[in-house]
Amino acid sequence: MNKTKERIASLYQSVRAHLDEGVIPFWLARARDAKYGGYLTNFNEQGQSLGTPEKYANTQCRLIWTFSQLAHKRPEIKQCREFATWGADFLLKYFWDPAYGGFFWKTNQDGSRLDDAKIVYGESFCIYALAEYTIGTGDPRGLEYANKTFDLLQKFSTDTRYGGYFENLNTNWTREEPGFAGGDRKGLDTHMHLMEAFTTLYQASGQEVHRRKLLEVVDLIATRMIDPVSGCGLNQFDP
Repeated sequence: MNKTKERIASLYQSVRAHLDEGVIPFWLARARDAKYGGYLTNFNEQGQSLGTPEKYANTQCRLIWTFSQLAHKRPEIKQCREFATWGADFLLKYFWDPAYGGFFWKTNQDGSRLDDAKIVYGESFCIYALAEYTIGTGDPRGLEYANKTFDLLQKFSTDTRYGGYFENLNTNWTREEPGFAGGDRKGLDTHMHLMEAFTTLYQASGQEVHRRKLLEVVDLIATRMIDPVSGCGLNQFDP
């Protein structure tokens, strides 16, 4: 084995040990909000809870995704499937908008509505996590709601003139006024999260429309959001 392969093998073992002995047991011991459902997300460096008075779509979904991945890749850790379902149940009960569809951006700890905007950054995490949830657990609800959210983005968020997606919308999917909270901007961050969301959605569904929209986002990032001189990603753009 050459030096490069030895180094890679050593790094792999280090990362695997960090996951098995640190990250995974830390969150299995702390993530579940036993009182209200969903996940607790705020802890200090000693692992003590700082309280989670607000729950955001993206941070709830990061943990749904994590436990769903583990349920798929590490089925010997029996709790992960249960933990993934615990988070998905809370997300679908309290974050899904029964009137207009899509997911609210933020709730109070108990799930009561706090910010009902449709932030596409957050919607991308919901697609990503729920598609992975179906892959990891077999629960069809994940793909069902990921599909619904994808369809709503195509209907209300797509910029049919220039490509890409408008990022900040009101609860009824109307666009924010230009200049308000970046409502008339497009960002690399959001579009990269849409790229990963559509990748996992296509993996879960196999639908050609998901593949086509994924490739459109990839092309937009590669041709419009990367500096051709430095090769670095740029941050924000006008429509």
